[in-house]
Amino acid sequence: LIIQLMSIGYHRKQFNAKIKDSKHNIYLLSLLYSASRALFPAYCNEFMEEDYIINDSLNISDSKKGSGHNRSGSATPLRLLQNVGRFGDKITSVFGNIAHEVTGKQMFNPGSAHSIVVEALEKNRSSEALAKRLWMSFVVEGKDALYEEDVIEVLGEEHRLDAEECFACLDRDGNGDVSLDEMILTVCEFGRERHSIANSLHDVDQAINVLDKLLCTIVFVMCIFVFGMKPFSTGVNKR
Repeated sequence: LIIQLMSIGYHRKQFNAKIKDSKHNIYLLSLLYSASRALFPAYCNEFMEEDYIINDSLNISDSKKGSGHNRSGSATPLRLLQNVGRFGDKITSVFGNIAHEVTGKQMFNPGSAHSIVVEALEKNRSSEALAKRLWMSFVVEGKDALYEEDVIEVLGEEHRLDAEECFACLDRDGNGDVSLDEMILTVCEFGRERHSIANSLHDVDQAINVLDKLLCTIVFVMCIFVFGMKPFSTGVNKR
């Protein structure tokens, strides 16, 4: 029983740290996704394929889809990478006030950046589409990797710390650049971490239920023992 209690306490601390890290990663991805949508609106020509995949599992009624439109994102022809990159000499900061979409009440809106990112991470296919949209939105045309200054340029100098933190969470190997493959692996890993936490929490919940039943059984046996001894004690005293 003591070992069970210690195990639950240990796992609770571990999960608290993992859940905190997972939430923070989602927050950073939501900032990037908000900036991506500001640069390239949802279902634009550049990212129509990715947006259909990302929103495929969401029950979001978007007027840009059009009524009676049954076309799948997979049917959209692939774009040339160089046509998606932004122009480094023409772009200006589009971050603006989009942070409130992540931190404010819109977080609970099904169409908010936070909600879309969370849902996209539920499936590997939509996680890959999200990673592609983010990477191609920020990378400068003609380059084959994303750099920290690219993220800072889009989010704006006033959000340098957020931009640096976003890039740090994506640059897992710490080599100073993020390739498309690395971006996909990182975002998909965030999704797998969420699934792992959910499964682990389910296991702990089952362990707690078993412990609860065990404690109830112990209390029940003790009650029978205590109240069962009373008649015997009373008879002994009368003699």
